[in-house]
Amino acid sequence: MNENLDYFGTTVNIAARVQKASLGGDIMVTDEIYNDHATTELLSGRAHVHERLEIEIRGLSGTRNAHRITPRF
Repeated sequence: MNENLDYFGTTVNIAARVQKASLGGDIMVTDEIYNDHATTELLSGRAHVHERLEIEIRGLSGTRNAHRITPRF
């Protein structure tokens, strides 16, 4: 908007809601990040637990997919 960066738009709103679903000791990511090739490579061969969640994003209709990745040491 007005050729200025928008640090408070939909992207930040989604990131805040996804992060809010964290239980601590986990990594929360959106579908786009989880399904990215680089993420797949990073997680392959590493012990972790994956949980797919549907979360509501205030101000947006419907739910969005999020993923909880909990490393296992």
